[in-house]
Amino acid sequence: MRRRTVGAIGIGYGLCVIFVSLGCDAPDAPPTTRSVTSSTSVGDSGSRGPSDLAALIPADAMLGYYGRPKPEPSATTTAPSGSPTVAGTNPLIDLIKDLAGQKLDAQAIVGLHLADGFSRMIVRPNALVMLSVKARPTEKSGKPRMDRLRLAAIARTDGRAEIFKQIIQAAVRDVTDAGVATLTTKEADGWRYQELRDSRLQEYDHICWGEIDDFFVATYGEDVWPEIAACAAGRKPSLETDEWLREARTADGRNASLEVFMNAARIRAELDPHVEDSASAFFNSWDAGGVERGYWALGMHGRAMYNIAHLQIKGRTYERRYAHPDFLEPAMKGLIPPDTNFAVYQLPVARFLNRFISGLVATRDPTTRAEVELTWARIQKKHNFDAQRDLLDHLGKKLVIHRFPMHPMKLPFMVTVLVEVTGDAQRVAQTMDVMCSAWQNALVADLEKGIVVPATLSQEYDGIWYLDFRVPLAGPAWIVTDRYLVASWSPHALRAYLNAAGDVVGTPIRASKRETGGGSE
Repeated sequence: MRRRTVGAIGIGYGLCVIFVSLGCDAPDAPPTTRSVTSSTSVGDSGSRGPSDLAALIPADAMLGYYGRPKPEPSATTTAPSGSPTVAGTNPLIDLIKDLAGQKLDAQAIVGLHLADGFSRMIVRPNALVMLSVKARPTEKSGKPRMDRLRLAAIARTDGRAEIFKQIIQAAVRDVTDAGVATLTTKEADGWRYQELRDSRLQEYDHICWGEIDDFFVATYGEDVWPEIAACAAGRKPSLETDEWLREARTADGRNASLEVFMNAARIRAELDPHVEDSASAFFNSWDAGGVERGYWALGMHGRAMYNIAHLQIKGRTYERRYAHPDFLEPAMKGLIPPDTNFAVYQLPVARFLNRFISGLVATRDPTTRAEVELTWARIQKKHNFDAQRDLLDHLGKKLVIHRFPMHPMKLPFMVTVLVEVTGDAQRVAQTMDVMCSAWQNALVADLEKGIVVPATLSQEYDGIWYLDFRVPLAGPAWIVTDRYLVASWSPHALRAYLNAAGDVVGTPIRASKRETGGGSE
């Protein structure tokens, strides 16, 4: 197991949270009447056993979510409690490993097991939390990198924790050996857990797992498992006991399908000194420089999702709606397949995309940011397009998201997205085609130079563009119709939705090739 594996997981998770928040900018609505401050009060340390998963999540965690999926039959399809551990926990993973042979390195194998565990975790009440992260200069370049990442994954087991133990044991078996790894049984606040140490990792990279009553807890990082246990025992403030979060959660939060929380002040304070103020630059790019804490509740009113945010700015709490059933217009109802959950967001899509891209660039050093801006300007000039004028200015303020077709592993964020095109759809399609072609050519050029790229860009016979990764994964995929820019998690998924939606989604536009090369680099 390599440190970059876990670092990539943390970064990927952070991007997922950014997608969920969909515009954590300063609210334009007045604050709620209450004045909220954080509390350090905790429950009675003598009480045993958490009453809810929220009691295991530290209140001062940097970033995290708490999900409550609807019960499904597959959620209880696990090995009987007490059954012997088996070598393979998922026949699909064993098949992929057999087919790939020696092509899968330890990092890829760990990724497969993590995906397996995550797919089983998310069908139960679950949480994924980043308690803290540091940054330090790398030895070669001197540039900062993620360091001392501390993560926790928690899932309610309903008495069936054996499957999670099997997954962890399978991963450990595949990537460790007795010469480099040791396994120790420890105890924290009365609960036993296993701690794995691997000599190939840093001294503070502890991998731990165990049960706290009806919850399975797996952690990465120094002293994370004991900290989760301290929350469960009531010795440390948790999501359930923190006063500000208790006020912000209200009924919408406690009944939500997904709760996302962020301690922006702590992120800035702990990372800025080591990353040239990149954390503050990221929040500033979203017009969220003054946000101290953020909390989002995503729940359902029938099939329609709501997304309500509470943002703490200078000690005051502001409330804002991002998605709501009332945002669905009659003309949009046909876009959503029957019996499919959906969300309608109302926000300036162009502004959101600009902020999203600016946020990604803001995390880089000043030299890199300047190079990215200059390169982007050169690309637009060379290929004779202006992304703002020819693409973003033609997008509307409505964003429809639904889960048709459902991902086979029911992974979150594997959704279909429709952005309304209120301007010149032909121009949008043409610009997207030029941009994708330029991106495709750049990736091919890197490959020809021997540069390793994580994915290539391809276009299908029907005009669908998609990212093609080296592992068995193709997607996301996208296309422009005369009404919407439509994207889904794979070319197959996108094609299935277009066929099911029919005329209501519009006619896909096969953009005519326009002359490019309006300038030189």
